[in-house]
Amino acid sequence: MILSSALAADGACYRYLVADSINPDVLRKAAEIFEVYRNGGTILSGSMQDDAWTLTNERQRVTLCFQVSEPAYCKNASEWLGCSRDTFTLCLKAFILMKMGDMELPSLRDVCNSIRSLAEASDPLSCELHYAGHAAQFLRLLPGTSLSREEVAQYLGEIPDPSAKRGSQRLLSDFSAYLQFHDSFRDAWASTGEEDRLFLFPLWLWWNLTTILPLRPTEFVLTPYDCLVTENQQEKIRIRRTHLKGIRGKISYSIDGDFDVFTYPVPSDLASCIRWYRETLVRRCYSPGKYLFNIRYYYDYVKAPESVRRNSIFLYQHLKNTLGHYYRHYYPGGTEPASFLNLGDTRHLAMISLIISGGSPVICRELAGHGNIEISSHYYSNMASLVECATYELYRKASRGSNAAMASRSPGYDLSLPPKRTRVEGGWCGSVLFAGRSVEDCIRSVGIHGELGVCENCRFFCPDRQGMLFHFEDTAYNRERVKADSWFLMFITESVRYGGGTTADLQSAFLRLQNSCQDYQAAILHSLKQTEV
Repeated sequence: MILSSALAADGACYRYLVADSINPDVLRKAAEIFEVYRNGGTILSGSMQDDAWTLTNERQRVTLCFQVSEPAYCKNASEWLGCSRDTFTLCLKAFILMKMGDMELPSLRDVCNSIRSLAEASDPLSCELHYAGHAAQFLRLLPGTSLSREEVAQYLGEIPDPSAKRGSQRLLSDFSAYLQFHDSFRDAWASTGEEDRLFLFPLWLWWNLTTILPLRPTEFVLTPYDCLVTENQQEKIRIRRTHLKGIRGKISYSIDGDFDVFTYPVPSDLASCIRWYRETLVRRCYSPGKYLFNIRYYYDYVKAPESVRRNSIFLYQHLKNTLGHYYRHYYPGGTEPASFLNLGDTRHLAMISLIISGGSPVICRELAGHGNIEISSHYYSNMASLVECATYELYRKASRGSNAAMASRSPGYDLSLPPKRTRVEGGWCGSVLFAGRSVEDCIRSVGIHGELGVCENCRFFCPDRQGMLFHFEDTAYNRERVKADSWFLMFITESVRYGGGTTADLQSAFLRLQNSCQDYQAAILHSLKQTEV
């Protein structure tokens, strides 16, 4: 059984430690691993013999407790485990050390607690463990033999792991909640003073940046203080991104080791506001740190007592608390919204929006970094709802003032032949651009296999065969097209990831989805305009 892995000195391959039990060689290796992590600052405890270890990944501290009640162990577990309490505890420490580098610290804590609970339970088969598979692996590695222990290990190895979240899917809030938040936060930001703006600034930047750039909240809060750079006379922002799964292998439990810095173009208004935030804090005598957001100002603003000021950097929980503070103190009328936003929602919104507007290589790389189909499906399953929400919002704004924006999006379908038309195979083309020998409208029409210039799928095509045009203004039909093309894109993405397709297939699937999204938006606008008549 593979217990641990490490990159070879030349970086060309991984070396694996394989053993069928936790023997003296494994214990010696575990002691070496303990010293490596202690010297590196991940383990803050003094000795491997301690009953509890405190570990850090520079963002949080986690305590692993190995203490097992001796009376409970002797009464309930000694016989079926087939080893002493001291042996059990020592093996548990070795097992956890072998898992370091492969699991995040909170997961290691949960594994440790799950295994430890077996040693005190009167009936191990009734324990509800979050990491039953790891517990089964540990039991099989314990030295000695025990028929009862093997039966428990077999039972634990067969039960589903509730922590795996297989088949689960992120449920985004009602899309109208995002529009409401945007309007209310814009008004609140415009009406607040400098002190409140400094507190709300992380939330302001989160909303304005991560809705266009798909960032995880845990990445966003680690934005460097010196994040703004100028390259080729263009202003850009430096952002930390977690390593894509499966590429770097081991977790280093450090920010610099587990995150890479990427540079992206940034709008000038965002860059100006970032400068204002930094300069204003300095003017107020808040010294800059390694990261953009100032944790000391956050603590001072909420009047946090010294006893709770444990963090030296602004983290996910502080951003979440800022969002909650906004809802409590700034939401219009003091009322609660129909649904609250989650900090992770904006990353999904940005991905959906980018997919609709254009499948760039950045999107392809982002999608290819996911671990399984369930993660990718978060985006696609919400695609049709986002198109609806964006279209209704476009219509709502157009109805308040100028209709120019809406008119530019609406195709204005006609059942009669357009006066200016060009003969094409199977019918007529009503595109003014095509009549002028431009294929700009043609390349927006994508076939079911991603091919460009398919007349039957073009909004300007008037077929000779009767009845073919009606589906362009059928909202139900076009909604199903968006859903089908979304899942097709998911299928192609998985095929490319596992070597069954090419990037050209992926780009074609993107074009196909963009086309169906545009047609669905046009059909909705056509339906809304018809209700005005």
